Amino acid sequence: MSDIDAYLHRRRQMAALAVSAFAAGRNVVGTLIERFPDAKQDAIEIAYELQAGAYTAGRDAPAARAYRREQHDLLIRKVLPLTAMDAGLSLLDAGTGEGTGWYGFDFAATPVGDLHAVDISLRRLGYVRRNIVYPSSMTLTPVRADLLALPYHTRSFDLVVTMHAIEPNGGSEERIVETLAERSSNLLCLFEPDFASAEPAMQDRMKSLGYAERTFAAARALDDFDIVFEAQLENVTNPLNRTSVICLQRKHPSTGAVCWKSPAAGLDLDRHADHFAETGDGASAIYPVVGGIACLRQGDAVLRLGD
Repeated sequence: MSDIDAYLHRRRQMAALAVSAFAAGRNVVGTLIERFPDAKQDAIEIAYELQAGAYTAGRDAPAARAYRREQHDLLIRKVLPLTAMDAGLSLLDAGTGEGTGWYGFDFAATPVGDLHAVDISLRRLGYVRRNIVYPSSMTLTPVRADLLALPYHTRSFDLVVTMHAIEPNGGSEERIVETLAERSSNLLCLFEPDFASAEPAMQDRMKSLGYAERTFAAARALDDFDIVFEAQLENVTNPLNRTSVICLQRKHPSTGAVCWKSPAAGLDLDRHADHFAETGDGASAIYPVVGGIACLRQGDAVLRLGD
């Protein structure tokens, strides 16, 4: 069996197991990792594919609305003013899910000019344009990618945000926080569960699900950033999954300039209407754009031979 055949065989096995776990109400990621301990990113992707649409369906629940209002107020009142920008701000939402974190956000009243909504799940990204409303002066770019292999060069964005995106990646939180920080030219704002400040019941839940426990410690350890503020959100959608926020700013901030990078080879990427193509010495991969979504996971690469 070739490597690609073996990979596809394992993916089919994982998909069948995931569907069975989902139907039985079991934790999909945990079930998959028990059987395939070296495939956590694939497990998260498959689980999110199965759950796609759930957050959009619940976006208008009173608790969800109250939670977003508090989150949006923090971003507009305390975070965005730190950039001192009037327009053209570049924003990376790493792990955007279905984009529901931005549902109802008044982008027209902010300096945001370019939002990149990145997630590992193609199906979830298919909901992004239903949930994010933005003015004609702004661009929205949905991107399928991994948090540990983001398809951008360093300091591409003025502001990098997560909203419970690091949470399921227990064991990789330090590397993810460092990767996100590298992509920020100015601000890093993480809305995540904080294990250290959580009640015992929430800590037990995070441990049992393999959630990240050291996200905030990793953020505080970033040498090139100063902490601007930390807080725990008052509104909750799940008492056992409370959100805290930490906002950090580079000690020597600059203006972000979005620059695409191949997640496979680290080469520059040229953007075309229906694909991205590597450029430079050794360029050999192209990445498709599917339904308006740039597919930029390493596994999305298509080898190009010749001119």
